[in-house]
Parts: sequence; C-alpha cells; structure tokens
Amino acid sequence: MASSSLVVDTSVFIEYLRAPNKTKTKLFSISDKTSLCISTITLYELLMGAVNSEKQNDIELLTSDLTILSFNKKQQ
Repeated sequence: MASSSLVVDTSVFIEYLRAPNKTKTKLFSISDKTSLCISTITLYELLMGAVNSEKQNDIELLTSDLTILSFNKKQQ
C-alpha cells in the first residue's frame, strides 16, 4: 500500500524516456511506497510527443498503472 501520493510532471517522464541509464533518473528514484499520479494535461503532452508507435507504446507502458487526474473534475 502506498504511503504517499505524488503528481509527476511531464519533464520527469521525458527525462526517464530519454535517459540511457534509467536508474539515474528522478522517476526511478521515487519510492515504491509512493503512489504516482499524472494529470490529463501531462498525459496529453506525452502522447503528443510520441511520434511513432514505439514511443506511443512506451508512454502506454509507463502510464498504464498511474492514477489519471481529471482536468475538470474534483478528485474524491
């Protein structure tokens, strides 16, 4: 069970996706006990930057288990 939540910004994902050594990225260093969230805007930005099917698949794999925070709806 997660002990805390963290909303991750686009730049953190981009750093991870571009890094030759993923273990040295901010995203990799976040505790497994932290529940990660992503805004719909961040998801949109990542998908717009995914210019081919391989990159689209990378985004899908990276975000599939994250909580997606709606842009226009209050979270409960």
